[in-house]
Amino acid sequence: MLSSPTDKNTFVPIDTLNVNSTSYQHYELSFYNYQGSGNYIALMAPRPATSYNEGYVDNIVVEQIPNCPKPIDFAVASLGATSVEFSWTEVGEATSWEIEYGAPGFTPGGTDGTVVPVTTNPATIDNLTPSTTYQFYLRSDCGGEYSPYAYNVLTVTTACTPIDSLPYAESFDTHGTGTGVYVPCWDRINTYSTTTNYPYITTTHYDGVGSLYFYAGTSGTYNIAVSPLFDESIPVNTLQATFMWRAANATSRLEVGVMTNPTDANSFVPIDTIVASAASTWEGFEVAFNQYTGEAHYIAFRVAYNSSATGYGYLDNLVIDLIPTCPRPLHVTASNPTTNSIDLSWDQSGTPNSWVIEYGPSGFTPGTGTEVTANTNPFTVTGLNPSTIYDFYVTADCGGSDSSARSFAASGATSCAAISTLPYIDNFDGYGTGTTVYPLCWSRINTYSSDRPYVNSVNYAGVGSLYFYAT
Repeated sequence: MLSSPTDKNTFVPIDTLNVNSTSYQHYELSFYNYQGSGNYIALMAPRPATSYNEGYVDNIVVEQIPNCPKPIDFAVASLGATSVEFSWTEVGEATSWEIEYGAPGFTPGGTDGTVVPVTTNPATIDNLTPSTTYQFYLRSDCGGEYSPYAYNVLTVTTACTPIDSLPYAESFDTHGTGTGVYVPCWDRINTYSTTTNYPYITTTHYDGVGSLYFYAGTSGTYNIAVSPLFDESIPVNTLQATFMWRAANATSRLEVGVMTNPTDANSFVPIDTIVASAASTWEGFEVAFNQYTGEAHYIAFRVAYNSSATGYGYLDNLVIDLIPTCPRPLHVTASNPTTNSIDLSWDQSGTPNSWVIEYGPSGFTPGTGTEVTANTNPFTVTGLNPSTIYDFYVTADCGGSDSSARSFAASGATSCAAISTLPYIDNFDGYGTGTTVYPLCWSRINTYSSDRPYVNSVNYAGVGSLYFYAT
């Protein structure tokens, strides 16, 4: 306040705003405690000791304090996993208030919010869900009359709790996608970019909606994604991580490890390094942590610039669970096709009694295919149709009721056979579409480009057609 509009020495400060945002923010000040004789409201931007003080003020409204004024300075005092403590400044004489909360974007006073009457300041709202975002509104109860809601609606995310039950699964499908999107309760460390925080959730995915995208584009840089804390009751060396990985180039590697401090890259201890068999192809992997003897309770994934090439790739369908007593067959490979058979081989830990191989046409749903028991590894699957792509799954039988999880899918095509019946029909609808897609058992000769013709999404009916181009 000022008693003289030309004498700054009469300035009496009422409040100080420390503004860090570069966008317009709403503020509300009350003069209810002012006891002086000044009749001028003044705004002062003092010169700081260093640098400068610059800002903009717009849309000033001055009005009388109402009979039931809204509270001000509504703020979070403390934050827990299932509770939030709030504090505020009461401008009037109210001794009770209402805090209403709900999902972000809800309308207060309707049916979507939860109203909690409180008679203390600070006040605590309990029975919330961990790692969940809420919006909170506050108003004063003046006894038969309510104030308007405090101007600052608070959006608060409750704290995370340690993982205390298994399996823990993260599909990266429920958080949205984009450069600013990440998994709640996960930490990350990024030394590559100051403008884009890697890793983030992108739309490229194995299935569902998204996956976690890593990118380290200059020498010495890396990204680390760190899981939530595992409870002390779950030792890390009893766990294994199962996931899908897609390397974006031939040199990208995914290091899987553990950390004692989710914000300290120096605490990262590598357990295994994942090397994809081919670029731009989704593959399933498992990493067991049974050899680890330290005190870490975080599982972490690290991608670094590799040699002279960018390190980047995609992580999807992560499941962390106890190491099973009957290990899953890994790296199933189909080879040596004939017109009616394919050889399968795989890597196997432990000593299972036998394996169950399930197969069917490419894309079939496991549980609906044909099963055969294998007593050897490798094993030849017979009785197949010629010129057909099959998916194969292998499950280990460790005796009794102890069976492994189903292997990741392996695909293989039987050899082509001569056309012996008519009519022969190919509608180009069963292959997918794209420049790398071509009908099985067809040959091509092209003097323009090695990928022509190919199955294109333009079609007369169905899914695709064969696209020719020469110039």
